[in-house]
Amino acid sequence: MKLKSLSGVLAAIVVLAAAGAHAKEGAMRLGTKPEELIAVKITVGDLAKSYDFYTRLVGLKPTDPEGAAAARASTADFVEVGLNPSGSRRDPTILLIRRKGDVPDRASARRTWVAFKTPDVAAAVSRIKAEGFEVRNEATPHGGLTFGIVYDPDGYTVEFLAENDGG
Repeated sequence: MKLKSLSGVLAAIVVLAAAGAHAKEGAMRLGTKPEELIAVKITVGDLAKSYDFYTRLVGLKPTDPEGAAAARASTADFVEVGLNPSGSRRDPTILLIRRKGDVPDRASARRTWVAFKTPDVAAAVSRIKAEGFEVRNEATPHGGLTFGIVYDPDGYTVEFLAENDGG
């Protein structure tokens, strides 16, 4: 297992090797490949706001809907909620972490980027802008891609990307 930290804000990028023939019968299997990105963890100041941003506006789904509801209502010192486009625990996940006394500062958060592929960058940016979130870049074509950049509730940089036709 490898563990890396980015700017003191990104809690972890975890890459695990599959257990292969050594896996115990009935053991949980992570991912679908021998080595792959499993999760990116970011610490959030307000779990409910971040959950709403990433589910309602970005379109991610909880990997454990019941656990996500419990985490959002929890007063525990540490909770995390897994989100990704499919809602499957087998796909790479962004984990929103709420840890008592640990609130990201906006300057550090802005140096952490999360990128999502989307068929319509302009629509994604417009939806987030309409909710009052800051937009750094409107949908902009560049080098065969269109990108748009916004900031989430904690100031993390969120980029949307789409391939241009013929790109």
